[in-house]
Amino acid sequence: LEAFLLQKTKYSYTTSQALANVMSRYYKLPKPEYIYNSFPAKERENMDGLFKDNKNTDLPSAYWFSQVIGPGRGLEVLFEGLKYTKVPFQLHLRGTITPEYKIKLEALTPSHINLVIHKVVTNSELISRIAEHNLGLAIEENSPESRNYTVTNKVFHYLQSGIPILATETAGQLEIAQKAPEAIMIIPPDAEKIAYALDHLFQDL
Repeated sequence: LEAFLLQKTKYSYTTSQALANVMSRYYKLPKPEYIYNSFPAKERENMDGLFKDNKNTDLPSAYWFSQVIGPGRGLEVLFEGLKYTKVPFQLHLRGTITPEYKIKLEALTPSHINLVIHKVVTNSELISRIAEHNLGLAIEENSPESRNYTVTNKVFHYLQSGIPILATETAGQLEIAQKAPEAIMIIPPDAEKIAYALDHLFQDL
């Protein structure tokens, strides 16, 4: 289907330059254009400036969100890394979660970390809730292969909200980090390296 569309459609677009390059090489066809799944900077004017999620601003806070909180979204390596951290902080997750998976995550959370899980909010409220926190987490896996080359919308929401990003090393996220190096710290998808980065970023807050 991808090959057919690249050949037959008048316009073809994908989500990153990295994905456009690999599609062109794989199918030996002209490279599609790419459009980032980003959002207008003007939406920042509607941020409410409230603290609805983060109730303890004295403690550093990291934020992760998706429509669904579940396996295969990078949370496994993140929670594996938590046991190596030393600096206390809050970990806020937003998304729909099953009771079973919530119990699993709570059991993996060390005592010095305050895990808080939030329900999904409307897109118009999302950047306000992100802006309450000190760090956005983009802990992504390299498989399936498309996950390595795309860029998830959470990266652009974090940038729009004005908070720095800790992101794992995927081709797509490296692409954005090259455009905004002052905002994004790239690390390997390794539990101990994630822990070291979190401690390093939070120890002076």
